[in-house]
Amino acid sequence: MRRFLLLCLMLAVTSACGSDDTNPITSDSLAGSYDLASLTTTSGGSSVTLQPPNASGVLVLTENRYSSTITFALPEQSSVQTLVLTGGYTRSGNSLQFTPDGGGAAFSAQVQNENQRLTFSAQGVTVVFNRAS
Repeated sequence: MRRFLLLCLMLAVTSACGSDDTNPITSDSLAGSYDLASLTTTSGGSSVTLQPPNASGVLVLTENRYSSTITFALPEQSSVQTLVLTGGYTRSGNSLQFTPDGGGAAFSAQVQNENQRLTFSAQGVTVVFNRAS
């Protein structure tokens, strides 16, 4: 189950849903911290949504780099899992292209709600980050 969830989390950042094309973004407008709002997994017709304190995390964007740490505990497991991702990113319009350190597969995303929310969704996993105040 741990490997499946970690794979799903990696796949979740391979694509994102929703965008607001009326407000073009720049790298500078994205720089900052984003707090994990929720992590939802869907499998076999049922879904589990984890929110703080059962899931926590931060995504930090600088001009062209990102780092993310997500910590979560699934209801059926007693252990806490941590996923750490770092790398570079570029933008083209409202699309972001992430390139992980260490040669992992590149992934893309879209920005929502006037740069205040990032929602990554793929393979039954949705991860939502809100801009930190």
